[in-house]
Amino acid sequence: MRAVRFPSFSIPVPPSLPDNYLLVDTPLATKSDPNPTPSSEPITNTTIYTCIAAPPPSAIQTILRTLLSTSDITSCLSTINTLKASQGLALADILTALGEQLNNLNVPVQTKVSWLEGLAEIEWRLSGGGGEAVQTGGLVGVVRNGVELMEKTGKGGSLLKGIS
Repeated sequence: MRAVRFPSFSIPVPPSLPDNYLLVDTPLATKSDPNPTPSSEPITNTTIYTCIAAPPPSAIQTILRTLLSTSDITSCLSTINTLKASQGLALADILTALGEQLNNLNVPVQTKVSWLEGLAEIEWRLSGGGGEAVQTGGLVGVVRNGVELMEKTGKGGSLLKGIS
């Protein structure tokens, strides 16, 4: 059985439902209306990600692909800022999801440590009141430094393998 996965939980989805259809909205009963009529609007994956303000996997994959393959810092920043603005994403949520994705990549340990240490530092600064614009730049720098470290040691290979 497939499941819709979120950072802290997952929801099982019966195989008979299409990928973009999850549930039908059923309002809670109240004293004045003990049998509310279910809404005909389907709850999709997009609806859930929007409701819980989590970055959708497609946005994280776009950010990851850009950071790993684009050496131009301005281009990386532009892509991230565009996604943040158009989808209402918060940098803290992007850091969490990106950390999970980077941790799953098959890269040398020193690169993985560099990435996770850098992301933790950015998250700490952000929680302490650091500006999102500056910390977004820090995110790009941390990931690009890890990529360049692998390129220098000749262990980079194709980082985009396995990224859908």
